[in-house]
Amino acid sequence: MIDTALILAAGHGKRLWPLTENRSKVVLPIVGIPLIIDQINKFIEIGVKNIFIVVNKKNSDVVHLIEKYRLKRIKFIYQEKQLGTAHAVSLAEKYIKGGFYCLNADTIIDKSYFKSISSVNQKLLISVKFVDDSSNYGLVKFNDNVFQSIEEKKSHSSGYINAGLFLYNKDIFKAIGKVKKSKRGEYEITDALQYISEKLFINKVECFWQDIGYPWDYLSANERLIQNIHNSINGSIEENVSINGNLVLGKNSLIKSGVYIDGPVWIGEDCMIGPNAYLRSGTILCGNNKIGASSEIKNSIFFHGARAPHHNYVGDSIIGERCNLGAGTKVANIRLDKKDIRIRLNNSVINTGRKKLGVIMGDNVTTGINSSINPGTFIKGNSKIIPSTLT
Repeated sequence: MIDTALILAAGHGKRLWPLTENRSKVVLPIVGIPLIIDQINKFIEIGVKNIFIVVNKKNSDVVHLIEKYRLKRIKFIYQEKQLGTAHAVSLAEKYIKGGFYCLNADTIIDKSYFKSISSVNQKLLISVKFVDDSSNYGLVKFNDNVFQSIEEKKSHSSGYINAGLFLYNKDIFKAIGKVKKSKRGEYEITDALQYISEKLFINKVECFWQDIGYPWDYLSANERLIQNIHNSINGSIEENVSINGNLVLGKNSLIKSGVYIDGPVWIGEDCMIGPNAYLRSGTILCGNNKIGASSEIKNSIFFHGARAPHHNYVGDSIIGERCNLGAGTKVANIRLDKKDIRIRLNNSVINTGRKKLGVIMGDNVTTGINSSINPGTFIKGNSKIIPSTLT
């Protein structure tokens, strides 16, 4: 039985801007639980006793978070320079002697897969997932379930891609020692895999899988995983509240009269909902949130302290910490022509693949009254939107 795991969490997540302006990507909450904590819990469930996490000095929030959760079996490995995934794995050589799991920190895989892989006998294994468009991933070539190669982000064709979860042994360290820097100036783990290809077996991920590359991927993961919640009421509910579907309600949270909830909805601690608010399926309130009179929230994530207090509509959006939406602020989440929403990032246009996407809002944003926000809008943290503005 393999009792050691390595989680690669040194990356900051530039593509997740503005959500990662003030935090590492692995502390982003997935249905209220930080991503890195969810990953650790899955390893613990399958009997892993030693978990090493590769971080860098900018990931202090990751260290503080894990200390907050009092997880004693965790050890940190510091990557001083960002020299690639192979370099990150190589840093574990002096700590790990036998076989071990290795997981990319921005990957979500259903816990059923963790359980299935724990019984795999091969000591070198790469997990793969079938996708319709492989252009954003490494397309894995294999024959008779034996690895052959990975083609990095070259094709829009369907196929099996690197799913980000591996089983390694000491052979991976020997292979990394042969790797040279890529054109990007990094030591790539995909290059190291070529040196052990004849020993590397393929295992297909048939359950839920999500790579958290962009904010809309993060939103999609939450809207999928919230379907698994069960009723858990630890707060207070006044009379004349209608609840359909599953609801999680945290401690010291209050749902006031006239509220309609169409679950699944997840509400953290110290939240106030209503009166006369409408929370629709997929809504996640991370804690200390206010959703006030005549506000409607649909399939959106409100980070800690974010507020929509008066006559607001927010759909398919992510609202950063301590944001405050002025009275009458409305977020559009669908184009008039009903086409996919495209985003301009780093001088390129990216198709999100979503018909519905509202605003991705950084921390501490304030909107004035009657502000209107177009579909697929990204707003930098600490911005102030003046009243009656179309953004």
